[in-house]
Amino acid sequence: ESDPDHMANKPVGTGPYKVKDFMEGSFGLYEVNEDYWFNKIDDEAWLEENDYVSNYQNFKEIRCDVITDASARAIALENGSVDGCSSMNYADVAQYVDNPDITVVDVPVDPPVAFYFNLNEVSVCSDVNLRKAICYAIDNAAIAEGIDAPAFPVYGIQPRMIDAPKDWLEGREYYDFNQDKAKECLAESSYNGEPIKVLYTDGDMRAQAWILIQAELAEVGINLELTMVEMSAMQTIQYDWGAWDIRGDTFGGGSYVANTIRRWWSGEVMNQLNGVNVCGVEDPELDRLYEAVLADSTEENIDAWDQYFTYDACVGYAVCCVNNQTACSGKYIPATFGAQTQLCPGAFTPAE
Repeated sequence: ESDPDHMANKPVGTGPYKVKDFMEGSFGLYEVNEDYWFNKIDDEAWLEENDYVSNYQNFKEIRCDVITDASARAIALENGSVDGCSSMNYADVAQYVDNPDITVVDVPVDPPVAFYFNLNEVSVCSDVNLRKAICYAIDNAAIAEGIDAPAFPVYGIQPRMIDAPKDWLEGREYYDFNQDKAKECLAESSYNGEPIKVLYTDGDMRAQAWILIQAELAEVGINLELTMVEMSAMQTIQYDWGAWDIRGDTFGGGSYVANTIRRWWSGEVMNQLNGVNVCGVEDPELDRLYEAVLADSTEENIDAWDQYFTYDACVGYAVCCVNNQTACSGKYIPATFGAQTQLCPGAFTPAE
């Protein structure tokens, strides 16, 4: 209140570093916060319990450069202009595997390759047997192996949330690849070979995944019609129940399960669907189970929601997660933090 600029140019924060200088779209320079509250705590037991790498101040200054081209980032790392960079080309990172001067770090990207079904009566996917046939026909491990990125299969709709069940990430019985079971479910459905319309927004890796999924489903007689659209276009057609049958999505929204599964709650004010959820139906049971998780995100409540969402109603399915290729100078031991496992340069330590 005493600052006439209201902290617009000199913001006040509580972290281990503060902004020293920056140029939009170019760089940010951070200096250590000498008045950092964490360093003034005397309770060793509390410090041990709350000793996160995000609290560390191992360097006096940290500079972050904005380098939009992946090849240019690789060059900057190789010539020593930067000590670490993320979102690199996989071909560049592959060359560093045996390079003692560069450390490769596989950083799991939070959103999985995942999708949910259109359950509205106008969609062919309103048939639960068809939905289960689609899930059984997808070979998660093969998709993870086949896309042009380091990836691993997953077994839950958003496995990298802090409170997500461990078996969403480590493996469980999850519509395990079974073409015979897929054909059995397909025979019990009303599907007649018509194109199933798939919408998704991300290119490259996700496009590759969908092409592989399309090929796998074709093996059991399921015909996918793939359409990649810009996010702005997706916003205009996502509630047109006749425009799509399966929607690929990133399922972001925070670090906890309740943040992610909120999208299937009919009470979500952002979708303005007046009681209908994003799958185009009213589902009081899914609403009730979500509200229980929102009130208390216990393992029991999350498991109950998951049982209904994943198995009883077969609303959505996750295929695999991809690693965001990151590399650092061999001079440092890198550190990561957070549910999305991002680099934490303040916690880097010298390798020698």
